[in-house]
Amino acid sequence: MPKLSIGISGHIDLIHGDFNFIKKRIKEKIEKITKGLLPSDVVLYTGMAKGADSLTAEVALDLGIRVVAVRSILNKDEPLPDGIEKKVLPNHFLENEAQLSYVVLGDFIVQNSDHLLVLWDGIYNGKKGGTSEVVLKALNSQRKFSLHQLVVPRKQNPYPLANLLKESLNFRNEKFQRIPFTVHFSWIELVLPLEKKESLVKKWLRISLHFLKSKIFLSFCLPIILVVLTISLGALGFSEISPWITSENAFYKAVNLLTLSESVIISPKNLPTSLQVARLLGLITTMSAFAIAFFLALGNEWKRVRLSIFRLIYKARYTLVIGSGEKSFDLIKDLSQAGKKIVWLVSTDSVLFAEEVDRMGVILIKGQSHSEDTLKKVHYQSANEIFLMDDDDTKNIRGALELDRLTPSGSLKQKWYVHIQSKSQRQLLTTHIRKEFWANIHVFDTNENTARRLQLYYPFDRFYQSPDTNTTHVVVFGFGKLAQEIVLSALRLGHFPYGKRLKVSVFCKNANEEKIQFESHYPALNPHASSQYHLNLLKENLWEDESLSFHELPNADSELLSNQNLLFTQILKEKHIVSLYVCLENGFESGAILSVLLPKLNFIKTQRNCNLQVFCFYNFPDKNEEKATEYRFNCLAPDIPVVCFGNLLDECSAVAIRDRALDALPKQIAYWYTKKYGDSSLNIEQAWLLTSEQEKESNRNAADHLWIKIRSIWHIIDWKFNPKTFELLPDVVITPENELPLCETEHRRWCAELLLKGFRPLQDAGLTMEEIEDLRELWYKPGGKDLLKAQKLHIDLLPFEDIEPSEQEKDLNQIRNIPKFLKAIINTE
Repeated sequence: MPKLSIGISGHIDLIHGDFNFIKKRIKEKIEKITKGLLPSDVVLYTGMAKGADSLTAEVALDLGIRVVAVRSILNKDEPLPDGIEKKVLPNHFLENEAQLSYVVLGDFIVQNSDHLLVLWDGIYNGKKGGTSEVVLKALNSQRKFSLHQLVVPRKQNPYPLANLLKESLNFRNEKFQRIPFTVHFSWIELVLPLEKKESLVKKWLRISLHFLKSKIFLSFCLPIILVVLTISLGALGFSEISPWITSENAFYKAVNLLTLSESVIISPKNLPTSLQVARLLGLITTMSAFAIAFFLALGNEWKRVRLSIFRLIYKARYTLVIGSGEKSFDLIKDLSQAGKKIVWLVSTDSVLFAEEVDRMGVILIKGQSHSEDTLKKVHYQSANEIFLMDDDDTKNIRGALELDRLTPSGSLKQKWYVHIQSKSQRQLLTTHIRKEFWANIHVFDTNENTARRLQLYYPFDRFYQSPDTNTTHVVVFGFGKLAQEIVLSALRLGHFPYGKRLKVSVFCKNANEEKIQFESHYPALNPHASSQYHLNLLKENLWEDESLSFHELPNADSELLSNQNLLFTQILKEKHIVSLYVCLENGFESGAILSVLLPKLNFIKTQRNCNLQVFCFYNFPDKNEEKATEYRFNCLAPDIPVVCFGNLLDECSAVAIRDRALDALPKQIAYWYTKKYGDSSLNIEQAWLLTSEQEKESNRNAADHLWIKIRSIWHIIDWKFNPKTFELLPDVVITPENELPLCETEHRRWCAELLLKGFRPLQDAGLTMEEIEDLRELWYKPGGKDLLKAQKLHIDLLPFEDIEPSEQEKDLNQIRNIPKFLKAIINTE
């Protein structure tokens, strides 16, 4: 009996030129998972198909590991290489049912492997018995085992996707468990099951307890049960002590127990047990009737009474959610499923989901979040967490400022989570909140977090897959708030070394009006909006004239699928890198347009060999529905990875809101900058605490772009690093010739960030050379820099070669400290 079993599943059409490297990566993985075991203690189960199965079998045989070919009745007689054993599955198939034999083989591999290796391109193509189906079975299995994906290109799809990366990161103790991105031939490891399914007994108990606590049971079912039991037991008892009375009289005497009259006159001596229990039940029934009557008489005031009781029982153990809308409801639903006690404060307008949250046991209070009386009425100071989640930023800000005013200095122990979409209003809030409270306040935007996670898990800068391509295309359908955030994120981060460029194309209704409005908010994106020399020079350096373009979204399917569509004529060309985000305001609209488009996209992709990934905004709060929809999309386009994103159950869950993983690297950059150019006595938490919201945003952008820099030099350093220290290996050197492009790229990224915030080059602010020189002198005087930055002017908004050497040195130091940043946020144990 082997001590360890390994299973293998993978593609048969791996690229022949990759075989040696794939075998090397397989050998490294097998040696790692079998460390400390003898080869005789290990068995490899394989279907012995061409490609992945055969390559893995070769490696296992070279390592002295026992290899077992799992066969069906249909292929049991096919010859095997020397040294390979055979296991024939007992299932019987007809000759035309060969596909089913692969399904059974996949089942066996999943059920009998301690470690399952999959050489997979990351696309769930819906093929029966295929590698993607094996992966799905593994993810849905309740067995405890490990799944290892080797991200491999194949002939059918040379641009693989790291589809399991998101589940493998496991951010704990301020560290990722691995580098948060992959390239070709990266391993991704998951320990399964990801989520333990609830047993039937636990599910039944949970449903039963939920029903027992429900209003319908307490106010209707329970009284009926008490009445029936009281009368039944009472009638039985009266019949025992007075055998001569009729059943009808016994019944009426038992009814009197509900009014307590018979309970008073009955002598307590020698009463049968049934009658004693009936008297007690009659008392309980009467008291419950008075309680229900009292509850009905109180009306809405009952909520205040219940809240007072709630506060006494769950002091500092309940959560206060403030704000109306679907985001608040999804958060409440998530908290309720986690067993949290919740108070929901909403505006006096009509409340959606009121009946549903009432069934969850949530105390719903109507009132204004910025009202002192309302906040005191909900005992805000007794909650351990407060979430301000209204769809209106203004209400969240006013609520946070009122909480700040009401909370005495030195007494804040709660955590406040404030949802604000506007970056300028976010800055306004942090400047008005007392500094001593900053450590307890987390300001966030679900749209921004969604865009950042998309770029982290599924980067649009896939030049490492298509090194001969100079442009990456970001295509967005729709232009709501989330779509705008994706566009802005691309424009902030889409700056690359070595002449690589970004193009963003937006397809939406009323495209010209949307373009005018968007450029009015971000005038730096209008190539014709300014006559200022330095600003125009900088814009040419950052964005080409056609970096951002708007196009009308077709109404009719025929127009959408037309060969004259710009998407097919100019964007989806041979070997082009294209990331398509379909994010209309409604998830069903996104799904509908994508269902029409996907078959043609799949045809174009295979014909032109373009590097295409598709993302669908699907915001309905049902994870099973989302998974099923994503699977159907991938079946429509089996050669294109299609990923659903933006589900509010993910983005508005308490875990996602509390999650600081996206800020781990920004904190390190802020800490490094503070140690290098500020107060070196501060620790990392103090440095982050004293960082302004505007600077935090800049650190987040720098952190998100760091992964782009690393990917851009992948082909140069071949990612050869010490896995403990993240220092480059001795035989790998990033030369000054390579450092300079990265420094220039970082400066261009920083300039783009400031221009999108409305900054202008200081050199354009003066009408004469003397005025410009005066401004330059003011910049270097104490307080002058802050004064000019408050006017949205900056002296370093120039091409990299024109800024001061000391400023160039800052960019260079950031590049050289990348290994230290990685070491600080990635667990290497």
